[in-house]
Amino acid sequence: MLLHRIWQMTFRVLRLLFLPGGSILLKKKTQGVMKVQERRPPCPSGRYWQVRAGDTLYSIARQLGTTLDELLRLNPGVDPSNLRIGHFLCLPEEFPPCPSGVYWVVAPGDTLYRIAQATGTTVDALLKANPGIDPLNLQVGQKICLPG
Repeated sequence: MLLHRIWQMTFRVLRLLFLPGGSILLKKKTQGVMKVQERRPPCPSGRYWQVRAGDTLYSIARQLGTTLDELLRLNPGVDPSNLRIGHFLCLPEEFPPCPSGVYWVVAPGDTLYRIAQATGTTVDALLKANPGIDPLNLQVGQKICLPG
């Protein structure tokens, strides 16, 4: 019974610790109430990603059109080789900003060539509008900026 209660309290505390931008109150029998400060500063963009099974920082960066370095900068202390399912990661503002404001969401089987054909542009124009994109490793769900 006691072990079950300890497990419930530990689970509740761990869930609260990983909520974005939050602080928690812990009750201790001997010392009353103790406030635990935020474990990290709030995310400047206000955008978060909740880690799912199979996610890597690299795959998240690719899907969002950002870089691994940018995710690491925004999430100090995160171990890229040990992401925890359910953990919230701070995301950058849209990166890079898309001048046209029009995106293509990559579907299974998409290539830059097929996207260029479907949208009436060229692969070269897509590459210029999406610096840092790996044309040989598009991820399903990744947003591709379409040139204006």
